[in-house]
Amino acid sequence: MNNYKTPDKNVIQSLFSRIAPRYDLLNLILSFGNDSRWRRIAVKKSVKPNDKTILDVGTGSGKLLKTYLEFHEFKKATGIDFSDNMLELAKKELASHHQVLLKNINLLEYDHKEEAFDIVSTSFVLRSIREHLADFFKKCFSLLNPGGRLVILELTRPENPFIRLLFFPYVKIYLPLVGRLISGEKSAYEFLSKSVINFKNREEVERLLSASGFKSVKIKLLSGGIGTLFIAEKSSPR
Repeated sequence: MNNYKTPDKNVIQSLFSRIAPRYDLLNLILSFGNDSRWRRIAVKKSVKPNDKTILDVGTGSGKLLKTYLEFHEFKKATGIDFSDNMLELAKKELASHHQVLLKNINLLEYDHKEEAFDIVSTSFVLRSIREHLADFFKKCFSLLNPGGRLVILELTRPENPFIRLLFFPYVKIYLPLVGRLISGEKSAYEFLSKSVINFKNREEVERLLSASGFKSVKIKLLSGGIGTLFIAEKSSPR
């Protein structure tokens, strides 16, 4: 597991662009059909009444951002992704939400200047940037207002022995096979399978978040641990 290395960003960008039409189906398969419920849990546990601005990183088809906008009234909402094909999906998903601004950009290259947000959210992204998490978290920290929250929804390895017994064959064998049959994209689904199996454990993610300046990190296991919700808060000034 320690020898695993994620492909460079150009390879990943190409992979996600090719599977964009099947992206939502992929999340449905990987989450055992729980992705919509997970998004609702993430939103309900992270929104505060005075939140006005949100940035969704790696917005994909825009479903997490849409869930936020349906639950709470934000004055400004921004979604960023480095795949044009994904952003086309997000434009359709978010067409009725006129306060949304979508940008094709990599977070680490995002020049936000004086812009800051009450929430920075991201879903199913971290495993694709495994070697760059420290820089990713520091950038997210810099983008947040004091008291703001980084909200992470990610696929993880379950801890329950019975669930693990089912999970690993499912991810190692079933996912690449079904992905290849549905989309013809063997390499993309093999990468996604390996990225889940080799992702950092929850304690490592929590340590990186704390090292990036976050003072409060809450962790919630989802569906027996096949998903995990991290909510990291930036301290307010005293």
